[in-house]
This record gives sequence, C-alpha cells and structure tokens, in this order.
Amino acid sequence: MLIIMKTLFKLMFSIIGVLWVLPLYSSATGLIVIPIADCVGDKNLKIEYTLDLAALNVDDIPQAFVNSEYGIGKRFELGVDIGLTSRTAKKLYGNFKYIPIGQPGVAAFAVGIQTIQAEDDSAGYIVYSRQLKLLRTHLGMQELNRKITPFLGVDHLLSGDLDINIDWTGGKQNYWSIGFVYNLDSGFGGQLGLLVPNNSKAPGYMNLQISWIFSL
Repeated sequence: MLIIMKTLFKLMFSIIGVLWVLPLYSSATGLIVIPIADCVGDKNLKIEYTLDLAALNVDDIPQAFVNSEYGIGKRFELGVDIGLTSRTAKKLYGNFKYIPIGQPGVAAFAVGIQTIQAEDDSAGYIVYSRQLKLLRTHLGMQELNRKITPFLGVDHLLSGDLDINIDWTGGKQNYWSIGFVYNLDSGFGGQLGLLVPNNSKAPGYMNLQISWIFSL
C-alpha cells in the first residue's frame, strides 16, 4: 500500500514538474480540515493550491484556493488565501496563528483566526496538539457565526515521508475527513483526502492539495 501511494504521488509530481503551472505547497500546519499547533517555521513561505472536487455529487461546483503562509519566528505565522472560483467568490482571505504555550511538535497550544474578510464572519479557534508514542493527537474548538463547535484529529507517520490523518469537526454543516500527505525533501508536497459531511444529505468531496515550501 505504501509503495502504491508513493508511486502515485511521485507520478503526480513528475507531471507537475513538466507542466510547471505554479509553485505550490500543501498545508504544513493543519490536517485535511482542522488547524493544529504547528507553524510553518521562521522565514519559511508556503504556497499551496487546494481543490475540492464534488466526487459524491457531480453537479456541484468545485472550489479552489491558492493559500499562503509565512513564518515569523517559530511560533507565529500569517497568510493570505485567494478564492479562485465562483463558489469561493474570488475573494482575499487572511489568516494567522500563534503558539503561546508549549513546544511545537511535542505538546503545544495554538490560537488563530481563519478566513479573515471584512464582509464575512471569521473563524477563531484554539487547539492543543500532543505527540504520543504512535499517534499525534489534536483537540480544539472554533467559533463561527456565534456558534462554538469542537474538533479533533489524529495523524500517524507511516514512513519517513508519508503521513495518514483523520479529523472531525462538530456541527451538521461540517465534515470528518481522512487523507494522506506525502512530502519530498525538495519542498514539494501533496495531500489527497476525502471529506464526508456530518449531514448525510449533503455532498461529500475529494480534496487535493499540491504545495511548495521554501526559505526566504
């Protein structure tokens, strides 16, 4: 299974390398959906292309973003997200994260805000991440539209460069997800996930992220 997954990701990167559409990087500081208590790293810039495909409802409109994060020190990052399709309203969104307590990668608390935009409600969150013997665990809550919802997730390193993760966010409007992340030493990475809605009548999605990280 690991050999098949690695072969698929390497093939994807080879095609991207030939086409060279954009420099891209997948989320270094979150699972498929939820944020975690990590930052991208001091003076590191990540750029990622995220595409949600309505695999469980072919009539739905896919949404696409270009996301970015820049690390200031080891405990702070901020970035800009750009919506590319009509479903994302082709708007600019801001985000930031700060780790006030703990050691990232071991055990730490983080606070942050996602989708900062004057016309929309932003989502504030707090999350605790802890490395256990076999799993890394994440537990937190977010506030959106004056509603507080919990979220949790786990991830496990299957090999030196392939990670599996699962997360869940409470509320009928939200999702649970499962996916794989594969990162190359060159800074290129990829993520493939399935999002399943808590509301069984809502459509699910396949999520694809292609990414690039580099130091400035």
